[in-house]
Amino acid sequence: KTKEGQINTYDGMTILPELDENKQMISHEDAFECCVPIINLLKFLCGREDEAYRWILKWLAYPLQHPGAKMNSSLLLCSPFQGAGKSLFFEKVMSRIYGEKYSVTLGQNGLESIYTDWAERKLYCLFEEIFNNKSKFGMMGLIKHMITGEKIRIEKKFMSGYSQNNHINCVFLSNEVQPLAIEERDRRFCVLEPNQKLGEELRLQIETCLEPDSNAISSFYTYLLSLDLGDFTPYTEPPMTKAKK
Repeated sequence: KTKEGQINTYDGMTILPELDENKQMISHEDAFECCVPIINLLKFLCGREDEAYRWILKWLAYPLQHPGAKMNSSLLLCSPFQGAGKSLFFEKVMSRIYGEKYSVTLGQNGLESIYTDWAERKLYCLFEEIFNNKSKFGMMGLIKHMITGEKIRIEKKFMSGYSQNNHINCVFLSNEVQPLAIEERDRRFCVLEPNQKLGEELRLQIETCLEPDSNAISSFYTYLLSLDLGDFTPYTEPPMTKAKK
């Protein structure tokens, strides 16, 4: 939605929901059946944190049901266990839903760069391999603003900067135990710590879901589009988890 004097650069998602023979979106139950391995991967990442699992599902679904919605919270998955499936879900699955046009994956250098042209037109931003360093406290101001700020400054090389509405929803992944300096009464982060390696059987199922001829990702998109959000809003605070404590 735009006001007078604004330009709308959003032209719809590339991915389409799964449709039945009547060109209607398939039911929530049918969509679930087609993307069970993806659901199981998210459950695996959440461990036994059932409240966090339900909250994350709604956090993922809300901006898809309300394009352009800015969530006032973000996800942080930190675990010393490599191969837990963090990137498999948040990059291979979620980034494919948003497509190259509206998603971006960055490393530590991207987070610390003075140029922010990567943020232009983006709805979903994944920060991979965020690590604990001397500048982590200095970066928290930028990170907080990126999560809750209404505007974001786009800085390009050899060009004057300009402001853009901030529609980015952020996910941070790390193999560090404490990659970001989170305050005691923080309301911005849902923190999870997957504590074991992904099983071979589930990993193979996910790889099958990622095949070009598979409909699992579009079915998961359909599942999120039809998810009942209840009273969930962009301001619903994340639950306390063991990892956050």
